[in-house]
Amino acid sequence: KREEASVVKRIANPLLAMPLPMELSAEELKTHHWKEHKRKVKLPKLRKSPARQNCQCLTLCPWLEECRCQDPIDAAAFRMKRSDTLPDLRTGDGPFSPKHEKLVAFFSKELLPPHAPGSSLHGRTKEAQQRELLTRSCNHGELVGLAAGIRSATVKLGIEDPQIQQAREMQSKAASFRRHCRNAYLQLHVRTLRETVGDLIGQIYFHEKSLGLGPGLWEDPFLAWARQATTVWSANEDMLDGLTRKIQEGPAAYCEAWARAAIDGTEELLDVFGPALSEALLELPDVGLELAAALGKVFQERPAVPGESSPSFDREVLQVQRVSRLLGILETSRLELMVLRQASTGLTSLDVAALQMDMRTFCALTLPLYGDVLVVHHGLQVELAGTKNQAGVSPKTKVSTEPPVQRAGKALCNLLGLDADVHRGSLGIRLLQDGGFKIRLQQDMGQPKALAVADLLGDGVQAEPGKVVGELVRWKKSNAIAREVFASPGHCQAANQNSNDAHARLAEATNGHDGAVAHRQALWEEVEDLKRRRDETKAKEEAQSAHYMAQMKLENELSKKVMRQSEEGAEEELDELKEVMKQEKAQLAQTRQDLKDLEQSILDQTAAAQQAELDEAEAKKRLEEAAAEAADAAAALRAATSGFEALLKSSLMEVEQKTLLIPERWIPA
Repeated sequence: KREEASVVKRIANPLLAMPLPMELSAEELKTHHWKEHKRKVKLPKLRKSPARQNCQCLTLCPWLEECRCQDPIDAAAFRMKRSDTLPDLRTGDGPFSPKHEKLVAFFSKELLPPHAPGSSLHGRTKEAQQRELLTRSCNHGELVGLAAGIRSATVKLGIEDPQIQQAREMQSKAASFRRHCRNAYLQLHVRTLRETVGDLIGQIYFHEKSLGLGPGLWEDPFLAWARQATTVWSANEDMLDGLTRKIQEGPAAYCEAWARAAIDGTEELLDVFGPALSEALLELPDVGLELAAALGKVFQERPAVPGESSPSFDREVLQVQRVSRLLGILETSRLELMVLRQASTGLTSLDVAALQMDMRTFCALTLPLYGDVLVVHHGLQVELAGTKNQAGVSPKTKVSTEPPVQRAGKALCNLLGLDADVHRGSLGIRLLQDGGFKIRLQQDMGQPKALAVADLLGDGVQAEPGKVVGELVRWKKSNAIAREVFASPGHCQAANQNSNDAHARLAEATNGHDGAVAHRQALWEEVEDLKRRRDETKAKEEAQSAHYMAQMKLENELSKKVMRQSEEGAEEELDELKEVMKQEKAQLAQTRQDLKDLEQSILDQTAAAQQAELDEAEAKKRLEEAAAEAADAAAALRAATSGFEALLKSSLMEVEQKTLLIPERWIPA
């Protein structure tokens, strides 16, 4: 038993590099177990060999105490190189039997520590970990992470594993579902909105029930769009059905409905169905002229009026941005063709826009033409959205309900130093076929240039700077006014901020002046109260002094009587009088001290009241200065607002000094 234990200990040594010349049957191999790093191995009975003295096994395995070979190894075979014996080991013809190799592999696998890469427990642990990671990837549901989890698990478990096959089937169905949603987005048209959304509702319901993937499935941009499209459709079904009917009626009806949807529609509606609504414009004949007339009509129903709380025409600027946002979704070449191409009448949409009641129509049509297009690739979109696309993500990971493209847009605004609540909608985000998206940056709205963003973000984006074409050059003066219109909101907001600050300083100065007046009044009232108390104390002091002087006369008389001894009991009466006079003297001294303190307090409070009068004069001066400053700021705000209103109501035909023969149907009433 000691010998066998020694042999087991040495066989478990990781230095074992040569095959061990012994055999075990299948039944004997089953007796080997592993439990808490204690190895209990039943070795076969030692088989004696007649030629142990000439066997070279002890040279190969020096830790053995005696030969255990069934067939002795002669010196000639021992002198052979290891590489020379490998072919014989495969065929079984050499001096080493393949059974020896299997035995050594079994011992080294079963007796290695559990953390060693070659141990059987290590393999079983990695297999369990791979299954757990694959299960987590399925529970999370994100497609890229699921694909990574399947690839990693396939290497360990094999492609025939049932769990792998089930996961691959789920992945295949999810990929087919994604292609369906992507095609629905890319081929979406106003004429077939109801059919497309109805099909998406059925597909989403079926795959939510059958796939069994987690909420991370909706981190894909196209799948998130499909789910959002069904929600937006249910909330705006009447408006979208109306657009489908209007496109059947002709360009004028659809352009008017499109303008109302662009101005009055929700942000979710423009995000989801905006590309389809704008693409439909390109199919209509002479759509540029009809669109300019429709925008003028819709804007005329909403006259430009400065807001009460913020008189900077925020509502009017937002209307221009919303129209420009839907137009900016289109390809630049097709947008230029629609807006700048001459119709059969020889007119362009800018000619009709110049006749409208204000500048909003002209600004809405030209603003996207000056913008730069920025293409954000899918990899950067995933990074901006913060999508968890790694295998084995924890099931506790919370998945955001906000679509990933909108999260990416907000993150991009934060990187560019823009307010996401103000600028994200005006970017006009549109999904691309590879899962990325493109936006249109407007320098006139305070957004950076596309080339500057490309330098900042590197290879993750592609910049397409805008170019000024010839038709825009023809409207040089109108474009200059449009630039002023785009800059005027900033001027109005700055003037409004200055006015608010001036009024805040005026309110502060008013409060300071009122406080100074109240403080001065309080001090003089306190002085009057001190004088009243002083007079009362002085009268009290005079009364106490007179009474004390009378007591002193009485004491003098009693003292004389005591000295003459002319009256009995005079001495006791004198003693009592002295005791009373002692108390009255102390009271008189206290009254005189109170009178002195009151006199000093009157002097101090009088000085403080005089200083308060000086402070009141300074506060009054500051109040007058703040009032003048507030008046100037209010006048500047009114001037900025009036100038902005005048720009919005400018007549571009008079500015350009043009005379055009335009049909009456395009001239506003």
